[in-house]
Amino acid sequence: GLSLQPENHSLWNKLGATQANSSNSKAAVQAYQRALNIKPNYVRAWSNMGIGFSNQGMYKESIPYYVRALSMNANAETLWGYLKIAMACSGILELLPLVNERNISALSEKFPI
Repeated sequence: GLSLQPENHSLWNKLGATQANSSNSKAAVQAYQRALNIKPNYVRAWSNMGIGFSNQGMYKESIPYYVRALSMNANAETLWGYLKIAMACSGILELLPLVNERNISALSEKFPI
C-alpha cells in the first residue's frame, strides 16, 4: 500500500479513484495531485483531476486539467466530450469551436495550468 510505497504514482491515482467512487471528490483530487507531484506526465491523473473537479460542480476549474490531458493524448475521445460539457457548464460557449476543431494548442494557451 501507500505506507510502503509513498512515491508510487499509480497507487495515489487508485486511491483517488476509490475516493471518487465513494463520492469524496475533494479527497480524490488531493490524491490525484499527489500522483502528479510524483509523475507530472501521468495522463490518467490529469484527466481524473478534471473529472474530480467536475464531480464537485467546479467545471471551470476542471477545464485546464482536461486540456492538459488532451495535450498528452489527443485521441482520448471521452475527454473531448468531458471538456465540451465543462465548457458549456461554465458558460464558455465562445470557445466551443476550438473543441470541435480539436485545436489543442489554442486551448492550451487559453487554459494554462
